[in-house]
Amino acid sequence: MQILHVSEVIKGGVCTYLREIIALQRQTYGPGSIAAIVPHSQSKELPVPSGVDLVTFDDKGNRVVGALRLARATRKLIALFDPDIVHIHSTFAGAVLRPLLAASRGRATVIYCPHGWAFDRDCHPFIGRGVKWLEWLWSHWCDAIVCVSAYERAAAIRIGVGEHKLILVRNGLPRRAPEADPVSISWPNGSRRLLFVGRFDRQKGIDILFGALRELGDDAFAIIAGDSLRAGLGILPKNARNAGWLAPAQLEAYYRSAEVVVMPSRWEGFGLVAVEAMRAGVPVVASRVGGLSEIIEDGETGLLVEPDDKASLVEALRSLKEQSLRVMGDAAYRRFLEKFTIDDTHRGLCELYHRFEPTSAIAEELNDSTAR
Repeated sequence: MQILHVSEVIKGGVCTYLREIIALQRQTYGPGSIAAIVPHSQSKELPVPSGVDLVTFDDKGNRVVGALRLARATRKLIALFDPDIVHIHSTFAGAVLRPLLAASRGRATVIYCPHGWAFDRDCHPFIGRGVKWLEWLWSHWCDAIVCVSAYERAAAIRIGVGEHKLILVRNGLPRRAPEADPVSISWPNGSRRLLFVGRFDRQKGIDILFGALRELGDDAFAIIAGDSLRAGLGILPKNARNAGWLAPAQLEAYYRSAEVVVMPSRWEGFGLVAVEAMRAGVPVVASRVGGLSEIIEDGETGLLVEPDDKASLVEALRSLKEQSLRVMGDAAYRRFLEKFTIDDTHRGLCELYHRFEPTSAIAEELNDSTAR
């Protein structure tokens, strides 16, 4: 089976997803069977094993122009690679490539994964209705849609997408975390050690965290990782430090050093950071939105708070005691092993791919992969 992954942007959770899935698919289907197209400026974020073709496109300029360049690169590679499956990741790539591939009437099966619906975002109601209609329309131009959470699948059903096309395959991570980089991480004595990982934008609720930190004062200290501080977010609180963008090994060290991972997101299709924290045995305090409500068991593996509510976040963080943190952390790790490993994600995708294969060889290929 020949599989082509295509994404217009990969930095963050999509990159983590692709890095792990591509490696497992290379192992299952063999060298020369997997290819990927990603933006040139982010290609270093996605190391691939030998035997995988990685093609880049020029993503300079605005996203619309970049998406058109992606479309050209995809057409060329399809002609050369002749894939059985074209697996499209994220909104912009899905918007451009689904109608293009439908019009070309090629033999490849087209699978789309939004990694969070665009219509979930805060926007003008008129724009939101338009995006919902477009996603409904574009759903007719692919063979299946991978939903990374039950929430994401339910949201698509509500806008009229056919249930038969919506396949739930939750995100996952390898059981073994990257070897932690032995970096020196300093925390103030007597303060709760909080970690925020993600983009510093409205979706991730960094402004809500900043407000909570100012109210918590010396009771808490946060390290924020994943981006550069942008204008409009306000001044970094005194009880916070910006660690910037971290490599996976560095980030793992920060996870293991923290007591709590905080995710005050306003919307979230899944929330892979929560799973990364759970793998490290760290409880998560997160907004009760999207896929986060499926990942975190409130009061067991972390706490869920009301979205866009600084007071609710402050109250939750103040309620945490050292003993409860240890108990929650242990429970979080067990839930990760039970529900969110990359092996389950890989198997779910393989089963989906082989639904479209005339003579299915899934059992043989997966058994061979397991034996190796």
